[in-house]
Amino acid sequence: MLQLSPTGNAGDAIFRGLMFCAALLILLIVGGMIVALALKSLPAIRQFGISFLTTQQWNPIKNEFGALPFIFGTLVSSALALLIAIPLGIGVAIFLSELAPRHISDACAFLIELLAAIPRVLEVAPKARFVLAGGPPPLSGLSMSSGSISIDTLSSLML
Repeated sequence: MLQLSPTGNAGDAIFRGLMFCAALLILLIVGGMIVALALKSLPAIRQFGISFLTTQQWNPIKNEFGALPFIFGTLVSSALALLIAIPLGIGVAIFLSELAPRHISDACAFLIELLAAIPRVLEVAPKARFVLAGGPPPLSGLSMSSGSISIDTLSSLML
């Protein structure tokens, strides 16, 4: 006799098939997004070359575009956020699961779940302002020693 699923239940077999189709659909969508991005970026790559990733100048008037400061800033703010968030998160998890009284642990777990549900509006809003204004703000290079913490770093730490 043909066995439909390990449990022998037809419903399980149907669900398994549906989940397999859903997983394939996700892979097709992601693949389509990669192909679409690659095709749409070809004119820019042809015009500006790969040096777009390694140059620092961003001057739309001279038609010079370089993404290195943005890439560097993203990597530094992400690394800083990880350096702070990982030990803090592990410490809080250990405290809540092993040391805290049950009523404090339950209340904190609820608040942490609420915090995780906050959308990334705080992270996107400052960036959207520059995109809508016609480009990024002027940069003075790769120096992070200007005495201020970027909005990216603050919003990454908050989320």
